[in-house]
Amino acid sequence: MAAKIFFSIFAPSIIINLNSKKMKKLQLFLVAICVVAFAAFAACSSSGSSSDSSKGVVKEYLDYIKAGKFDKAVNLFYFKEETSQAELKGLAAKLEEGYGQNGGLVKYEIISEEIKKAEEEGGIDKAKVVVKLYYKDGKEEEETITTIKHNGKWKIDFSVKS
Repeated sequence: MAAKIFFSIFAPSIIINLNSKKMKKLQLFLVAICVVAFAAFAACSSSGSSSDSSKGVVKEYLDYIKAGKFDKAVNLFYFKEETSQAELKGLAAKLEEGYGQNGGLVKYEIISEEIKKAEEEGGIDKAKVVVKLYYKDGKEEEETITTIKHNGKWKIDFSVKS
């Protein structure tokens, strides 16, 4: 039945003998290809953005720091006021200087996450994500990164210093 609908939509000008065994196999093959393609498309589109969760945005932030992409890391910050490109570049340089002091970030581990819903925080969802940072020179430190949900997306709350 699905094959008849498929071919009536995509191949209306082709006359098909639906009773032959070869045609049945071809129809089954084409339907299987469509199902696999649809499943692959659905999997890619539903993977979700890292800004859909506080842990996700912290992970993305630390991945950028680890890769030395400080300019991308600052784009994950929430600023109360409009921020110029020059200010963002200056902030990226400060991040590079700060995280580079110990030879750079090698790896990190997310230890915990505490989310406070809008009702508890004056109308804004906030979270504190505790991470353990490991540097190239062997130094390890624990840091608390505060995130805020703004316009449905989680961002690093730049106004809060850990």
